[in-house]
Amino acid sequence: MCEGSASSCESACALTLEFSGGKTLTAPRCTLSEASPVLRNVLSLALAIPGVLALHDDDPEAWEDVLRAIVPKDFIPDLVNWVGMRAP
Repeated sequence: MCEGSASSCESACALTLEFSGGKTLTAPRCTLSEASPVLRNVLSLALAIPGVLALHDDDPEAWEDVLRAIVPKDFIPDLVNWVGMRAP
């Protein structure tokens, strides 16, 4: 999860989530589409502002929790490998 503008996010498919009060979060669009069929359907439509999903009635803190759960920010590929894995 990235806070701020879409350009600050490392993902090539960054999407800005815009909340009332001016708060924004940035998340990978592709991850959001895979996380939920509802989000997949919404993101398949043309957005009013390209690259920005307006969520003015939603709670940004709740979305921060959701993004922490679905965006693998702390995933380190070098630590996840077959070394040390045991066969069943």
